[in-house]
Amino acid sequence: MQQPIHPYYHHIERNLQALWDNQQQFMKQMEDKLLALENENSQLKERINQIKPFTIENINYKIQELTVQQLSGTLNIGMSALTDSEEIKKWLNTDSEYVEPSADPQPME
Repeated sequence: MQQPIHPYYHHIERNLQALWDNQQQFMKQMEDKLLALENENSQLKERINQIKPFTIENINYKIQELTVQQLSGTLNIGMSALTDSEEIKKWLNTDSEYVEPSADPQPME
């Protein structure tokens, strides 16, 4: 003869079933979000591939065309002290070693 199942076990079974259903629903939502993100990612990759790259081959500075009406402040033209030494080597296109100035600036006289 089989003993009857205690009502507490029915309660646990219902809770486990509800937990399982919630977990399945959460997994479905995550799969939908993943699919949406994968679609968005592929669309963005497609848009990036459609962008045509451009290159600037030459920049000409026409300093002779500058006119000065009032002289005040500072005008920096060309390379600055903040330029990377490797970049300066490329610009100068020489084989000589570039020596960076010391970090301790000399006082102006």
